[in-house]
Amino acid sequence: MLASLLNLVTALLVLTVIIALLNLVTALLVLTVIIALLGIVNTLALSVVERTRELGLLRAIGMRRGQLAQMIAAESVIIAIIGAVLGTALGLGLGAALADAFTRAQQATVVISPGQIIAYMVAAALAGWPRSPRHGVRPGSMS
Repeated sequence: MLASLLNLVTALLVLTVIIALLNLVTALLVLTVIIALLGIVNTLALSVVERTRELGLLRAIGMRRGQLAQMIAAESVIIAIIGAVLGTALGLGLGAALADAFTRAQQATVVISPGQIIAYMVAAALAGWPRSPRHGVRPGSMS
């Protein structure tokens, strides 16, 4: 009776440690996504600032502000989608290799959920979409 109680307590402690590690990994994942979003914002801001003359020329030959904002928004979504595709491919490949290395003796299989991957891609595209293009730098205001 005492041995089974000790085994139960040990199993609960192991489960608690595993849950704590999963929470830590989840927190790190959230932090990674936030850093990636800041990278996208930084890349777009530099793109707009470095191309002020080109953007001004586009405005001078007849592109409206809304069209210019749509172009910058499309660039943002494209950058986010490319980053999501490359990150997903790398993450799946390295994760599957690591899982295979850890479970080689048990012959475990790696399960990849297509629904979660599609949801991740959609979330990345939505995260890349600027909320308000009016806050960008105007081409004429940089000179």
